[in-house]
Amino acid sequence: MIVFRVYWFFGVTFFVLSSTCFCQPSMAAETQRGAEVGVLPSSSAQSIEQIEMMVAEAVKKCGGRIVRDVKTGRITEVDGAANRSSVDDDSLAVIVRLNGLKKLSISGGTLSEESLKKLETLGSLEELYLADTITTDGALADLCQNLKNLKRLTLRRLTKLSDQGLKSLLTLKELRNLALLNLSISGLGLESVTALSTLRALDLRGCNQLNSEDYRHLTKMTALTDLKIGGASVNADVLRTVSILPNLSGLTVEDTTIAADVWEELFASPRWSENMTSLAFARMYSINDRVLEKLANFKKLKSLSLRAIPVRGSFMRNFPPDSALLANLQTLGMTKNYAMPEEILLLKQFKNLKKLDFSTTPMTLEKIEALSTLDQIEILILTDCQLTDEMVEKLIPLKNLSVLEIGDNPSLTDKARETLRQFPKLSISS
Repeated sequence: MIVFRVYWFFGVTFFVLSSTCFCQPSMAAETQRGAEVGVLPSSSAQSIEQIEMMVAEAVKKCGGRIVRDVKTGRITEVDGAANRSSVDDDSLAVIVRLNGLKKLSISGGTLSEESLKKLETLGSLEELYLADTITTDGALADLCQNLKNLKRLTLRRLTKLSDQGLKSLLTLKELRNLALLNLSISGLGLESVTALSTLRALDLRGCNQLNSEDYRHLTKMTALTDLKIGGASVNADVLRTVSILPNLSGLTVEDTTIAADVWEELFASPRWSENMTSLAFARMYSINDRVLEKLANFKKLKSLSLRAIPVRGSFMRNFPPDSALLANLQTLGMTKNYAMPEEILLLKQFKNLKKLDFSTTPMTLEKIEALSTLDQIEILILTDCQLTDEMVEKLIPLKNLSVLEIGDNPSLTDKARETLRQFPKLSISS
């Protein structure tokens, strides 16, 4: 049976997969002492279970988390960047001893080049996230030479990485998903990326040195299906350029100042309305309810995310009954928005809407009562929504709810915890 998550803040947090180290006190104590002094027992004398105990302790110490395989119980993922955590040299020395690791996220400005070089031994890695490290062009080249199985790579705020370093990505023959976030790259670097024929998803948010002409390199990436862009360098010309990508079905745009009439033009184009399955927008004041009315023509859209977008939700009021969007939309994010109860009630018309994210949107009893009528919802995210115990109780009619996230709501008490036990499909794991 799958166990789902519920978050709240009465001193207890629940997880699907726990990062807690389930080991005997004596072994845990020995592991902690070893990690603290940077001295580890010989690997020849250790079982995989012992190594995993040490990894769990090291990750816990730096504030990260681990994920275990549901069937085998083995650690397959280490997230050393979760919750703004930071990995140091001692912690990384323990983590890299875990053979078979599939996913690794590292954030740490204090990591030495020598320590980062140890990542080259993790040949089983399929996903790697590096943020705020001192990775250089040469160091990235060495990593790519040794991590041949990488399918997903994220490089974020690496100040010593240049256009030249991106050429080494060409050795990654299995790479499907690449994120280059907040990097100082130009068209030369982007030109190297376009030669990655296996790439299906590309994230260039925060690469503000790119200009409109540089983005034209993307037209060579005819196999690209998902693109994320954002920042001051993204303008109307950039959007028109990427809109001609023949297989593009998912687009994220953030932090731009593109005019509303440009969005109306693109939303009305058949290339977007017939092909897009996922759209996400964040922190843009030009997208409003009037512009979003054009979404009624979208034939395949399944996911729509509006983060800090000035909308109430009135764009849904005039959708014709035969709009494909009403039948196809499965995920909707309206975080930090201005929706009132009457707009929330409009969501009832989306018959297959399964996931709804209203995080960071202040809630009232009236809004919650409107939400409680959406009995098609299975996943509901209400983090940081100023919830009260009484509001949680109003959610009881949502009988299909299997995932509820209500963290960062400090007014909730144990009474809300007892209320959650009345949800028939909501499983809780401690």
